[in-house]
Amino acid sequence: ELEKAEVGIAAAGWRSLALWPGLAEQLRRRQPVGLQLNGSLLLAQRSDGGAARRVLDRLQQPGLDAFPAPQVLDPEALAALEPALRRSAGLQAWLLSGEGLVHPLEAMAALQADAAGVDWHWSTPAEQCEAHRLRLADGRSLDADWVIDCRGLGARPQLPALRGVRGE
Repeated sequence: ELEKAEVGIAAAGWRSLALWPGLAEQLRRRQPVGLQLNGSLLLAQRSDGGAARRVLDRLQQPGLDAFPAPQVLDPEALAALEPALRRSAGLQAWLLSGEGLVHPLEAMAALQADAAGVDWHWSTPAEQCEAHRLRLADGRSLDADWVIDCRGLGARPQLPALRGVRGE
């Protein structure tokens, strides 16, 4: 997120990474949930080194003290992590430790299996999400204790400042 987002978004994401192992363990009592916390690779061809440096500089901002420092990888260390990149001459690489990903479909299915008394409305387009109310595209309204907005950029009419994040 830090490539385009403000520090607060990145810091919240970093804090959430610490919560996922416990959440995944709880959810796995019902069914599998894939979780990988192997870090991420930042890769750049020499001609893109400036763009990579800008991302790395953003990691040094105040408020991001919890982020581990990026680790510069030489070609041998990169090949040990990603053998397919062994033949990529001139590639600059950094390991961003601690980053990870959760398998979203498995996580949602496990949440559904673990949530007795929760009504799920799959494949039901939402027009607007409000506190305690969901307005559906077919004109119906649903009252709820919690409404979780998963519309992505579909929420832009209600939230004009919403921006997309690559890969999500």
